[in-house]
Amino acid sequence: MNRKQLAKILLFVLAASCLLGSCKTPQSSVLAITHVTVIDMSGVPPRADQTVLIDKEKIAALGSSKSISIPVGAKIVDARGKFLIPGLSDMHVHLTGAGEPNGSREFFLPLLLANGITSVRDMGGYLESLLPLRKEIEEGKRLGPHIVFAGPYLDGDPPAFRPAIVVTNRREADDAVQSLKHRGVDFIKVQSNLSRDAYFAIAEAAKKQNISFVGHVPDRVTAREAADVGQKSIEHLTNVLRACSAKEPDLMSKQLRVPPENDTPENAMARSYFWREQILLTFS
Repeated sequence: MNRKQLAKILLFVLAASCLLGSCKTPQSSVLAITHVTVIDMSGVPPRADQTVLIDKEKIAALGSSKSISIPVGAKIVDARGKFLIPGLSDMHVHLTGAGEPNGSREFFLPLLLANGITSVRDMGGYLESLLPLRKEIEEGKRLGPHIVFAGPYLDGDPPAFRPAIVVTNRREADDAVQSLKHRGVDFIKVQSNLSRDAYFAIAEAAKKQNISFVGHVPDRVTAREAADVGQKSIEHLTNVLRACSAKEPDLMSKQLRVPPENDTPENAMARSYFWREQILLTFS
């Protein structure tokens, strides 16, 4: 037997032994969290000394530690003295905040996870950063919460915040909504400076594209109109307090009044305080 034949036999034996060895000790995908107190957020009292089996990112079993059988090869986390709750969702974040595409995600994402937040709703940011960030997390290349996002805001001219797409008419509304949906956003976000025509055009375009829209109630639109046209959420309750006033039309006209020439910051602040005071005094 020459060296070449011997090498082939040794290679075959090595491969066979590896294969047989893997059959004897299969790698389990199960994670077992043992002896933990479970608070399931359903209103029932905390359940002590529970074991939870997680298989392929899904809960496979949950019960008292005495009753749950742990599969051979499972990774075990002894959680005595600790508590287990469902992952939390932060419904309004800006992962690419501070005006920069990359924002502060290097410490922000670990901070979210450390506080039990496993899903976030990004309410305005840079798609060139959000899209690859979500992909990295989904592919396991980076630790982070599940992300849904709006991408850039749709706002009037000038926009209140960046990043934004200026929308002033129906054509721009159709183009913006269609483009954002094509790029992979989960919903459309509207901002405060939109005109009435632009806002209702966005609502119609979103309905046509079968994508929800959320955000501020623009200053030129009432909260009732936003609800009637199908806006799915009102962030910060924008203009909802104004809608609770018995004098909403009057307050709306004052809010939209063009400031006088040579206006000072002090006068602008005084008018703002007076306007907010009138909202409270006319609350219905």
